[in-house]
Amino acid sequence: TDSGGIQKEAFFNHVPCITMRDTTEWTELIDLKVNSLVEIDATKIKKAIQKNYSYIDWEQLPLAYGDGTSGQKIIKHMVEYK
Repeated sequence: TDSGGIQKEAFFNHVPCITMRDTTEWTELIDLKVNSLVEIDATKIKKAIQKNYSYIDWEQLPLAYGDGTSGQKIIKHMVEYK
């Protein structure tokens, strides 16, 4: 992809991502090794596609974007604040 949104969607759907750009907004996905930056070069893209991504244990990755319960936590604090 070259889309910042797709990079994040791929992460949420447990799909490795190859980003064909020089930079990304989502550097944490590079750090987690679930996204790879690849120059727009046919040889480098082919190599990235052929890479084995089976090392990714999606269930053991840190919660890069929280656990999905922030809304409930905010409401709890608002109710308790009164």
